[in-house]
Amino acid sequence: MQHHHSVDASGVLTSPVGAELRARLAPQENVLAVLEVDLSAALRFAPGLVMLTSQRLLAHEPGGEVREWPLAPGQTLRLIEHGGVGTLELHDAHQRVALWRFTLGGHPQALRLQQKFDQRLAHLSAPPALLETLDEDEPRCEVCHTVLPPDAEECPACARQQAPQPSTWVLLRLWRFAHPYRHQLLLGFLLTLAATGATLVAPYLTIPIIDKILIPFQNGQQIDVSLVAFYLGGLLLASFVAWGLGWARTFVLAKVSERIGSDLRTTTYNHLMTLSLDYYGSKRTGDLMARIGAETDRINLFLSLNALDFATDVLMIVMTSVILFSINPWLALVTLVPLPFIAWMIHLVRDRLRTGFEKIDRVWSEVTNVLADTIPGIRVVKAFAQEQREADRFAQANLVNLQANDKVNKTWSVFTPTVTLLTEIGLLVVWGFGIWLVAGGQITVGILTAFIAYIGRFY
Repeated sequence: MQHHHSVDASGVLTSPVGAELRARLAPQENVLAVLEVDLSAALRFAPGLVMLTSQRLLAHEPGGEVREWPLAPGQTLRLIEHGGVGTLELHDAHQRVALWRFTLGGHPQALRLQQKFDQRLAHLSAPPALLETLDEDEPRCEVCHTVLPPDAEECPACARQQAPQPSTWVLLRLWRFAHPYRHQLLLGFLLTLAATGATLVAPYLTIPIIDKILIPFQNGQQIDVSLVAFYLGGLLLASFVAWGLGWARTFVLAKVSERIGSDLRTTTYNHLMTLSLDYYGSKRTGDLMARIGAETDRINLFLSLNALDFATDVLMIVMTSVILFSINPWLALVTLVPLPFIAWMIHLVRDRLRTGFEKIDRVWSEVTNVLADTIPGIRVVKAFAQEQREADRFAQANLVNLQANDKVNKTWSVFTPTVTLLTEIGLLVVWGFGIWLVAGGQITVGILTAFIAYIGRFY
């Protein structure tokens, strides 16, 4: 008779050890959970398997012996972790009757087996009236509790529901960390506004330098030294003002972002201290380390550099557009021609890049997991000469990380040169249209030069 299992029958039960235990199952006896152990009681590397069914607990010991214990009230499973080694102990009402050891990679399986064991004992000791409404022999979805089809590992009802895409608006939750520094943030915004305005002075001064000094000199007039000194002094002063405002802006906002990042790390760590042991059992050490370390640093980098650059770019676009339209509206419209195409390119690659960077975070957590398993247990690795095994594990995780980065770089390598190409094409259009306006006497050479200078800051 066919057995229905709520675990990965293809990957575990079809192995030689799993097949031997599966052959011992009685009709209508279904597997509820399994644990692949990789250590013997003496802490030597050896494969084994612990299987929980609806009627009993079976174990294929690392030494090859097969044992079983019928489920009965008073039994308990105790899960212990110490020094990078997990231990699962079976106790009856009087004493410990069995134990299994495993590396931390099997901790999620052990936690699931413990939970299923407790549920099954509660089911066996439930009143008859309640048993009529409960049928744990049928595997159910842990989310919606729908009965799963035979040999199905994924709930069809949940699979049809698309997971919500993460929204950029979730970054607004960071405001509760930024609120204590709102005055410094306001100062940083004002400094950004002033620094952006100061960088736009130099291109504007090129108009009188060309139209009032260079063009008249080319036509035979003498250069007014005082006028040259005035405009060059203005350029020098604008450069120093832009430098000073830029330094103050970067210092203030970087200082604030570091404090927000520090508060975020502390809050995350304090929250982890309040979570139950069940939460830690279902999470890998590398994932938790990545949350507090690498992922918090990414948020800090976003606040200190990316958000600052984005705000500066937005202000630059707005203020430059105002200046360009005040000088010549038609040439300003031509200058803005590449923007829709660049926006379209950003829309095309945004989802790919976001998905790629999210995958990079996940695979980097896997690399961290290997380190978190190996380094704390390095004495065990050295004692049993498992250096090559751990090196192969790390090489495999590192290869997955390399492939994820290559995929993102493939998209990024196409996106950046394409944006540069669109910008160069836009520059050629401005040159062509600007020369036509100069020839028609609608603008001067100085205005065209200023537009070209603004385009370099605009894009």
